[in-house]
Amino acid sequence: MGRKKLDGHRTFGISGAVRFVLVTLAATFVLVLVVVARSRAERFLSTDSRFVLRPPEYGSEISPDITVSGTQVVSPERIQAVFRPDNGRSIYLVPLQNRQNQLLRINWVRSASVARVWPNSLRVSIQERVPVAFVEVPPKAAGQPSRSALIDEDGEILNLPESGLYELPLLTGTHPERAKSVRRSHVAQMLRVLEELGDLAGRVSEIDVSDPVSMWVICQADGDWFRINLGDRNFRERLKGFLDHLPEVRKYSPGARQFDLSVDGQFLAPGGGEHGR
Repeated sequence: MGRKKLDGHRTFGISGAVRFVLVTLAATFVLVLVVVARSRAERFLSTDSRFVLRPPEYGSEISPDITVSGTQVVSPERIQAVFRPDNGRSIYLVPLQNRQNQLLRINWVRSASVARVWPNSLRVSIQERVPVAFVEVPPKAAGQPSRSALIDEDGEILNLPESGLYELPLLTGTHPERAKSVRRSHVAQMLRVLEELGDLAGRVSEIDVSDPVSMWVICQADGDWFRINLGDRNFRERLKGFLDHLPEVRKYSPGARQFDLSVDGQFLAPGGGEHGR
């Protein structure tokens, strides 16, 4: 009886080993088939002419198989330069993430996406940055002039486009050499002032954010320009009070063009005393 149990045990062990070998061989065979099929598919997608991006046509700057949306400032030449290595080859071989990263390095591009559209097209979506103010960029070398640029809410410095009209204030007190986080903070301070001023913001042509507790603005009123310190709060109330009492202010401080309104209810002119409401 013991021998029968032993023999039965041995028979079960041999069958299990054979089954394991068969399963392993089957799995290996399937894996080989998958690898071969994938290799053939990749070769087909990489070499078949139906998936190839055509080069730009005569007089065009970009392949007719690349559709670009969202650009107003960024030129077709800048986009084409990114995808130039892909002309004449399959869209399967286009490194989408690399191309997206290259697009993000273009000035004015805030976000970008690149997608394949089978059989042989690419769809490029661009979101451009929105400028909120002008800034002055200092010269790179002595003797060279400074240049004007734009800045967006992220603190990104934007080159002036070849065309376009922007009615924006000049932001001073920030510097392109400062960290982007610092520039972003400066822009946020400026936007806070403009937002609180509301409809009076249109009178402001320049905002100095170099001192967060003394927001100096250049403001137009009654045909003249004034440099005014609005302090760090109550911007609209202070500016409106100044404008409402401008005839009295002119009477007590004739010829003055600079006023300190950082104290509520007072209009201080350097060397000209103070005038209250």
